[in-house]
Amino acid sequence: MVAVDEDDSSSSRKAFSYAVTLADSYHVPLGIVTILETRDLSIYDSLQPDVLDQRREAMSKSIDVYVKKSSRFWC
Repeated sequence: MVAVDEDDSSSSRKAFSYAVTLADSYHVPLGIVTILETRDLSIYDSLQPDVLDQRREAMSKSIDVYVKKSSRFWC
């Protein structure tokens, strides 16, 4: 399983590539997850469904990018 850091830093990309390579080498499934951090949201924002939905949508798009990257290894 790979935890994807939202910042998409160089170290995150390298760790992801390494995890995909290991999963491919050992012929094991690769799980990709991310965590919605709320500490940068105010209490008011954290109670607003629209704000949380926007965050979830952004996370979903980020995960989709990593899923597409990983699928190149199994094509």
